[in-house]
Order: sequence, then structure tokens, then C-alpha cells
Amino acid sequence: MKWTRYLSLIGIILFIYILSKLDISRVLEEIENANLNYLLITVFLTFVLIIVQPFKWWIIARLQKINVPYKAAIKINLASGFFYGFITPSKLGIVTRAGYLRDYSNSYSKGFSNVVIDKALDLSSLFLFAIILGFIFHNKIPFFSAGLFLIIFIVMIGSFVFFSSKERTKNSLRFLYRHFVPEKSKERIKGSFEAFYEDMPKKRQLAGVFLLNMLVWMLIYATTYFVGLSLGINLPFVYYLALLPIGTLVAQIPITINGLGTREVTLIKLFGIFGISAEKTFSMSILSLIITGLIPAIVALFFIFKKDLK
Repeated sequence: MKWTRYLSLIGIILFIYILSKLDISRVLEEIENANLNYLLITVFLTFVLIIVQPFKWWIIARLQKINVPYKAAIKINLASGFFYGFITPSKLGIVTRAGYLRDYSNSYSKGFSNVVIDKALDLSSLFLFAIILGFIFHNKIPFFSAGLFLIIFIVMIGSFVFFSSKERTKNSLRFLYRHFVPEKSKERIKGSFEAFYEDMPKKRQLAGVFLLNMLVWMLIYATTYFVGLSLGINLPFVYYLALLPIGTLVAQIPITINGLGTREVTLIKLFGIFGISAEKTFSMSILSLIITGLIPAIVALFFIFKKDLK
């Protein structure tokens, strides 16, 4: 539908609207006076994140018998997560990882399975963060419904458990396969389906990966925490763990590139509850985006143009 082409403009419009409401001179002053020491800590943590973040899906890949070397996994993560994820709504660019993993599994579907499992665990751990911290801070964030997030979390986990079974998925999709898949495509779809579920990790094996996802989110939010400190936002780290997951989840709505605009509106509202000015919050969001998003994306371009990645 033609109207879907304009969805990405919503975030841009929101971003421009925010700029029109802010004192831009104060934003520039905040950024100019940011504490360099804290920003250097953020740069260091971003480097650590580049090294550590692929570990969670690399473990899944090993369980799937996709023998990708960890050095290659770092490069693949830079390209798919930090570059293509940076320039697409909801970081949907990470699906390019499936193409890179095909070199190690001879199957695009198996690589796509890796992406789906990783994304499901990623979002589930994020929802759990929001639920736990939402309950703790429910008096300070009255409009936040931890109960609603809990329902969504349960539905997500239930769906993951249900569709992790090849037979259950096959039975539930049989009607669609028989009546809506063209005859000439049936064999190809069947082959892709079989490859998707080949060497599917057991649920108990993924429990550790789920916890690792939560640790990665803590590292991601630690980078924003130190950017906040550089701007004089002296809230305890646990407050960041309560507020940032909500902003991240809102940024997942696929109406803007990398959550631009929607994330800033949400964070300004959330941090405003604790007396943080819109200019400081906006400066924190933009500096975080530059250090943890734009810079790694530029590094990823180096590997892409160097043709280290096919």
C-alpha cells in the first residue's frame, strides 16, 4: 500500500517538532560543555559492546551447528546490527545476518532462524526489564502499565514456546500452505521450513542466552548513563534501567529510522518526571546515538567496502 511508504516520515516529523519546541542554543551549550571523561568512558563501553554483543547470537549459531568464527561474528554484527540496523526501522536490518551466515551453513533459512530466535530473546528480556523496574517505580511513573507489559511478555514467551515446536508450527500453518502457497513454490517453501527448524536449540539451552541478553541491555544502558553523567544528569543507574527500556520499546515501532523522534519524545517525557530538562534529555539521546550508533555504523562501512563481508 502506498501510504506505508510515508510511515517513516512520522519519526522525522516528530523530531522536527521536538526541535521547534527546544531551545537549540541550550542544546548546543549542553553538548559543548559535556564532561569529556564520561564521554570517553562511553566510547570505551561502546568498544566493549561491539566485542561482547555478538556473543549471544554466536552461542545460538553454535547450537545450530553454524560454525562461524567469533572474529567473523563481530564483523557480521557490525554490518547487520550496527550499520543496517542503524538505518532501518525497528533495526530490521539485522535480517541481513541471515545472508552472512549462509556462508557457514549453506542455508539462508537456518541463518534467518538464528535472527528470529535472537530477536525473540532480545525483546523478551527487554520486556522483563520493563516489567520488573516498572513495578518498582510504579509510584513515580503512574502512566506506565507494568501489568500490560506482563501480559505482552507472557504472550511473547507463549508464542515462542509454541512455535519452537516444528510439528506444532507445521500443523498450525498446514491450511495456509495447502490453500495459499502456489503449487510451483510448495517444494521451495517446504525446504526452507525444514532448514529453519534444522538443529533448533532446546529451550533449556536458551535460558542462559536469555540472561546474557539482559546483561547486554545493562551494558547498552550503561553507555547512556555515562552520557547522562557527562551532561550533569545525576540520576542513579537503576533509574536508567527503569526508564530506558520503555524508550527502547517505543523506538521499536516501525514508523521511523532507528526510532528517531519517537525515542526522544518518550525519553523527554520520562526524564521530565524527575526534573530533567528537555534540552538535557535531548542532548543525551543525540550524543548516545552518535557514540553508540553512528560511530560503529561508520566502522562497519569500512568492513563492507573493504569486502571483508560478502
